Amino acid sequence: IENTVQPSYGFWMVGITACMMIFQFTNFILLSIMDAYNVDDDLQINLITFINLTAVVITLLFLLIVISKTRQTIRQRRNIPGSALRDICLSTFCASCVLTQMDSEVSDQIEGTRSDAWRQQELELQRERRREVDIDDSEDMILRLQFGA
Repeated sequence: IENTVQPSYGFWMVGITACMMIFQFTNFILLSIMDAYNVDDDLQINLITFINLTAVVITLLFLLIVISKTRQTIRQRRNIPGSALRDICLSTFCASCVLTQMDSEVSDQIEGTRSDAWRQQELELQRERRREVDIDDSEDMILRLQFGA
């Protein structure tokens, strides 16, 4: 795995955050303008609904683009046959399937690169994290709590 690039989880968060901030700013400006000009309440509701739906559609499109681009990158790095059009179609119509498949592909590669010594060390760390605590409530009753994985 030493020659692979670590995934950038912040990329899609920036897009979603930017979309939400633009949405909030637009709502604020529109409401301020409509209040200043005494616009009818029904028109205000219709405009705000339109803005909300537009923001949802833009966010979903952005997520679909990120999912299909990530799928395409994984496919190219592992020499998996396919096309960009197929990635876009699968991401659009079955995003949960695509995300599961990508997770499985990346997890299999990571698991395959781990050595037996690493696995033993991980098991020891899990055992150390697991702790049991006895609490005596002074009524002849002991409560045993177990913390950790």
